[in-house]
Amino acid sequence: MSIHSKTIEAVRERADVLEVVEHFAATQFKASGSTKVTCCPLHGERSGSFHYYPRTNTFKCFGCQKGGDAIQFVMEHKTGGDFEAAIRLIAIFYSIDIQEWVYSKEEKLEVERKTQLQVFTASLQNTFCENKIGIEYFKTRKLKPETLEFFGVGYAAANTVKDFQITPAQKQAIGVLNENEKSVIWDRVTLPIHDEKGNIIAFGGRIYKEEQTGGKWINTRNSELFDKSKTIFNLHRAKAEALKTGKLYITEGYPDVMAMHEIGLSNCVAVCGTQLTDAHCELLAKVFKGKMQYIVVFNNDAKKETTTDGRDAGRDAALRAIPKLLSIGEVKTVRLKSGNDIQEIYQKFDANKVRADLYDAQDAIAYVISELWGPEKENKMRSATEKSELQKQISEIVAKVKDDDVRDIYINDYSDAIAISPKRFGEQVAKHKLKNETKKNIKHEKHIKVLDNFFELQANYDIVNKNSTPVYKRRAPSELEREYGKAYLKSIPRYNDWICEPSHTEFRQTVDVAMDGTTYRFFNEYKPLPYEPKEFELPQGWDSPDFDYETIPQIKATAGFYKHIYNTEKYGNRYVTLGWDYFAIMYLHPHRPLQARCFVSTEEGTGKSTIYNYEQAFYLHNATKTTAKRLIGNFNAALNAKVLIAIEETRDDKGTIENDLKDLITGQEKIVEQKFADAKTVQSFEKYLFLSNHPDSFMKVGTKTTRFAVIDVPSIKTKDNKLLEKMVREIPYVMYFLEKRGVVTPDTDRLWFEPTLWENEALLNLRQASKDVVIKNMEEMIENLFIKTSYTEPLLKLSSSTLQKYMVMFAGRSYEQKQPNYFTDKCKSMGLLCRENPSTYDYPQVKFMPDEESWLFDIKKDKARYIEFPIWKFLSVESIKDNYLAEQIDRLCKEVESKYFHNIEVMTFIEQLKESVAIDSQADTDVKNDDLPF
Repeated sequence: MSIHSKTIEAVRERADVLEVVEHFAATQFKASGSTKVTCCPLHGERSGSFHYYPRTNTFKCFGCQKGGDAIQFVMEHKTGGDFEAAIRLIAIFYSIDIQEWVYSKEEKLEVERKTQLQVFTASLQNTFCENKIGIEYFKTRKLKPETLEFFGVGYAAANTVKDFQITPAQKQAIGVLNENEKSVIWDRVTLPIHDEKGNIIAFGGRIYKEEQTGGKWINTRNSELFDKSKTIFNLHRAKAEALKTGKLYITEGYPDVMAMHEIGLSNCVAVCGTQLTDAHCELLAKVFKGKMQYIVVFNNDAKKETTTDGRDAGRDAALRAIPKLLSIGEVKTVRLKSGNDIQEIYQKFDANKVRADLYDAQDAIAYVISELWGPEKENKMRSATEKSELQKQISEIVAKVKDDDVRDIYINDYSDAIAISPKRFGEQVAKHKLKNETKKNIKHEKHIKVLDNFFELQANYDIVNKNSTPVYKRRAPSELEREYGKAYLKSIPRYNDWICEPSHTEFRQTVDVAMDGTTYRFFNEYKPLPYEPKEFELPQGWDSPDFDYETIPQIKATAGFYKHIYNTEKYGNRYVTLGWDYFAIMYLHPHRPLQARCFVSTEEGTGKSTIYNYEQAFYLHNATKTTAKRLIGNFNAALNAKVLIAIEETRDDKGTIENDLKDLITGQEKIVEQKFADAKTVQSFEKYLFLSNHPDSFMKVGTKTTRFAVIDVPSIKTKDNKLLEKMVREIPYVMYFLEKRGVVTPDTDRLWFEPTLWENEALLNLRQASKDVVIKNMEEMIENLFIKTSYTEPLLKLSSSTLQKYMVMFAGRSYEQKQPNYFTDKCKSMGLLCRENPSTYDYPQVKFMPDEESWLFDIKKDKARYIEFPIWKFLSVESIKDNYLAEQIDRLCKEVESKYFHNIEVMTFIEQLKESVAIDSQADTDVKNDDLPF
């Protein structure tokens, strides 16, 4: 047993030498220039030789020559060199949870395997360095051999990786092979990429001959060791000089870093990709603890390459990086004047030219304003709306500035530059700052007062699912006074009422509403999501319609599962695209009502439960699972303020669930009721998820229902017991992806999606199975009348008594007991037209011959009230195409068009029929055979 590395890392991040020394040695420091001094607790003295250096958070005693960080001090002063004991003491002092790490056999093997992978990368680097092609190439670009050797420049020959003595699986694990077991960086000049601790985790490769194809620079693939969105090139070397000078240069290219090092600026790093990510900034904040000036030196692409839409890529990269960096430190920006990048300027000129460009660094906010707002001449061409949007955009960036005093200076200095008053500028900045802080530091109040009632935050633990959700439960004021004191009651924040405002991107715990000069405060019942989006670099072409999201490493598991659950094997991309849109609408527009999703299958092990478990992990406290009985029951308070409600294995023989769900799915409000409390009306925004192994009987729906999206889910061919775990780890990346992707399907319906988009065999089967047996028998009999006779009209007319006779002949003697009016009522429920006044009509007098392909009949005239059975309601397009000749279908189309041209439903059916059989609507087919139907 040993202390977990997470605890050690937490202690390293939290421990401040000044606080630790003063606590454990009971001494006080005095200021002395840029350091602080005290008498050394380690060797005893009268003069102060023990120095504390705030910039590096280290100590040094010039008497006993001992020095180091806070852990080293406690080891020297308290634990006799015992590292683990020192960690425990500091953790207790800072109230850090001490996690023990007990290695299982599997964990030990995993640690050994990853250690071996790092050994492989180091060995591969040694192999690359044996070839001097890389050194010779960069020498032509004015870089000195000693610099190139210092950075480990090498060369990957075509067979270097192939012949390297490790398995293909291990080569893929360190990212040097692709899926086809081809070397990623073969025949390229190489540079090793290290993590912040100095371990080689990947390689960059550059083409060195004009005839070579592919990207100029590529990295080895993301792997178990390397993630380019989280890795900063040269950070392990640059951090010491950066801490010493208080400055860190951030460039785009690896050669820029080498050129900067050569001119004496070793405090330079590069991003391992095209843009600085949130993960990069998290790493910088962790290493430098916010005490750093970041100088952004991105490429001047206006002189060279631009983006596909003509923008300056370097400028865009800088504008994306600046807001991120402002949240962790001071930021300056360099406009390169003498070339496209640092290495190019150094190659063409000399170190002095590079220094001259770097010396001209400007304040980041000034850079943002000059790039976004532009010169006065350009602004005169903008509309007031455009200027207002730019002001808001600049205000949002200024709100990222970490230091309050610096932020105020920016507001005063730059308000004139963007044509806004300092007061208004400050208000906009404060609004964005509050939004940022709320998003980052959302936490529930321990106690709140709503109206005149006190509530306490408690955990509602689910024994079955082993998770807990926060819930506010009423507490008596006398109990709180007894526990916390009378004064405490007055400090509890008071709210005018509860409110439910669902939001995942701009969540507000408190909603303030101004009315008649009074501000009313409401407490939001909806819960913030437990994750923050994590930015990453999306691959080229990711937003094209046919792009396979499973190829994006950061969301690979989720995308693969969505392809499975929406059955791409059967439907292609049709429903998986709608599925991603559904997901995006729930996340970005949670207010919008949507169809209820129904995932069905007759098999076990299809992943139906996994879709709920994943989305429940995504929405956490805002999702729940219930039963059909509770869903439509009276006391439904537990289902309030939920964006997702899942129901497993329903049985709805009477259709009561659908009737209740109709209003819940499309309604804007619902009644919430709990025991011993008044019912109240609240907004309705929940989305429903049905999971069932009974595709045809889990719910009874109407024949024209449009509120359900039914997907039949196939069985999973390859089981992965850790799939859900992988998907949950991807949630922050999925959030970012959804924000970038948005919704592809146009918003054209009250439930966003046109109902026809979800039409498929599974939904049709559910509708058919939901019909009662009488209607199903009647439909089958009418369908056969059209197909098995040579009836000459597209509209079949039968009286209720004739219909009863045919039903007895076709479906059995049980219908002899039914009255004719019974069948009339059934037909009315099907939406058929029932003529109330007697009139003369033709109908087929049929001799049923079940074993034959056709039935014998003749035409009989009758005078009575009758029911109309149109062919388009009883035969599908496919059925007509399969049972009639093209000439017959042509006559049918013309007959129907001449009589029903005003009926949209009928004309849509005819158009589909024409399209299916490829009939030219302008053709004038002369059908002379009078025996043909229609």
